[in-house]
Amino acid sequence: MISCDISQRVQILARLREGKKVSQLSALRDFGCMRLAAIIYRLRGQGYDIHTETRTQGDKRYAVYTIQSAVSERKKNRTPNKGKGKRHGERKPRSVRRRKTKNISNKKNG
Repeated sequence: MISCDISQRVQILARLREGKKVSQLSALRDFGCMRLAAIIYRLRGQGYDIHTETRTQGDKRYAVYTIQSAVSERKKNRTPNKGKGKRHGERKPRSVRRRKTKNISNKKNG
């Protein structure tokens, strides 16, 4: 499932870089993407300046996304935030996790 997500992210980014607009319906139809907003959120976190245009059709509202620039200057020179914070559901590798040890003293009461 992770590889599908990465593939969809790359395909959506390529579509945006072509200057085309992406909506939830077009993402579902063209890429099989059910969570476009989550992919847009991740791309913004990587520094892409993505603009959201809210459209209304009848009583329905939906978002259409376009890219403004490849990577914003603020994020371009930033170092990755490695090891700080966790995403929901992620765990540290076993080698990094602390092991709970019992503190047993071998002292004899005298």
